[in-house]
Amino acid sequence: MSGVLLLTILLAAGLLLLALRWANTRWTRWKAEIHRLQKLNDKMVADLVDRRAIERELAHMASFSEMAPNPIIETDTTGNLRYINPAALAIFPDLQSTGSSHPAFEGIGRVLDSLKRDGKAMMTRPIKVGERIYDQQITLLDGGPDVRLYFSDITELKHLDQLKTDFVNMVSHELRSPLTAINASIRLVSGGLLGITTQDQQNALQLAQRNIERLSRLINELLDIAKIEAGKLELHCESADLNTMVAEVLRNFEPLARERGLELRCRLPEGPQELFVDRDKIVQVFTNLIQNALKFTQKGSVEISIQPEPDGVHCQVSDTGQGISENDLPKVFGKFQQFSTVLYGKEKGTGLGLSLCKGFVELHGGHIRVESKPGTGSAFIFFLPRLSAEGIFRNQVQRFLQEAVSHEQPLTLVKFTIERWKLTMTGSHMEEPDVILHRLEAVVKSAFGVESVVVAQRQSAVWLALPEIAKMAAQNLATRVQTDFGASLQKPESVPSNAVQVKLVSYPEDGSLPEQLMERLIAA
Repeated sequence: MSGVLLLTILLAAGLLLLALRWANTRWTRWKAEIHRLQKLNDKMVADLVDRRAIERELAHMASFSEMAPNPIIETDTTGNLRYINPAALAIFPDLQSTGSSHPAFEGIGRVLDSLKRDGKAMMTRPIKVGERIYDQQITLLDGGPDVRLYFSDITELKHLDQLKTDFVNMVSHELRSPLTAINASIRLVSGGLLGITTQDQQNALQLAQRNIERLSRLINELLDIAKIEAGKLELHCESADLNTMVAEVLRNFEPLARERGLELRCRLPEGPQELFVDRDKIVQVFTNLIQNALKFTQKGSVEISIQPEPDGVHCQVSDTGQGISENDLPKVFGKFQQFSTVLYGKEKGTGLGLSLCKGFVELHGGHIRVESKPGTGSAFIFFLPRLSAEGIFRNQVQRFLQEAVSHEQPLTLVKFTIERWKLTMTGSHMEEPDVILHRLEAVVKSAFGVESVVVAQRQSAVWLALPEIAKMAAQNLATRVQTDFGASLQKPESVPSNAVQVKLVSYPEDGSLPEQLMERLIAA
């Protein structure tokens, strides 16, 4: 009996042990599952919090369009309006009724074609809607097909800018005439033409003349700045050797550098560096930069270097002078900015020189920057692209078109092309081709009363941009050019009337973008 009891107890103990092991295994698994479920729950809670945060952020971002004071419109490429914010409805009340025919969409199809062709997603253009002028930002959403239009009203800015420009021009012109008369009178007196003067009188006259010349330079700089900002500064471009220009500028500064004990260094590449530029403007850029370097360098050297590249030329003017602080670097090219103490002379300058350098370089399609640290000197580096005559002309068209849109004025582009084979057939080939082209250039300038045109030698063409002149008026003058050109040749009686072909395109009739106008002009 005792044996059976013992066996029963052992069996019960074994079963209990198995039960405990099974329970422990299950508990371990349950514990792991509970832990996993806890983590999953925590993740779901976190995701829910994040989702709600994202939803709040999206709602907040969506409210930007609703609360934005500027018009925002979204449309697809077929012209269907997708979204109009309250500001757009308030400013353009007829937008929903007119749809894509509203003036706010003027030329939008051509803009989108241009963006897709160039692989871009956004561009900004000025546009006039009613009596207001806007900067219109056009954005392809996710690469298309939907388009967002964002409008910034710049009417008042344009008005204030025009007032400022008119004021500067008026003051400059009003001062220039009397200054010229005063300068001429001083020269007469100092030259002894109005009687003998003493040495003290001569010294006083020389001081007055120096100040008049300084004021004249200031007036010329102000006029150039105003023209650059108004997009009305014309470039008189020609093929010029950059090496020759630099050598000429350096010769002018060699006496001053010797006087101050500074070394003028020059590193120029071998062979001519021909660029299609406005020679006077680029000479002025080098002059301003070298003059500044000499003015703010106490000892050491000033170095000018030119590095040719396949697509242009890098030019650098560096010195071992005072340098410019990091805080002042962003303001270097601003107007009337002066940062350092002049080491030589009492004349601080106007603070316009570097601003003019930037303007002249950018007019040529280039860019300029400065690298400097206090006590280690400065380096001004600018890049001039190897632009063709057509490239220069495109830059001019872009500037003139912005002004035409802003001021609701016409702009006409004219291309005169010489049909050389017709001249050859009539026996007018005795003159060199470039001589004939320069004759056409002179006739065009005379007929249109302009100082600057762009001559494309390889295309035997003369390009002309005429701000504020309508197409019909330009056509009448172009006909006169055709007649006058024939009369200027050696055998005018044998020149056919169509020896010079004329093509005219104009804003707004033929397009509202520079690319559109140029494509139509070139297609002739």
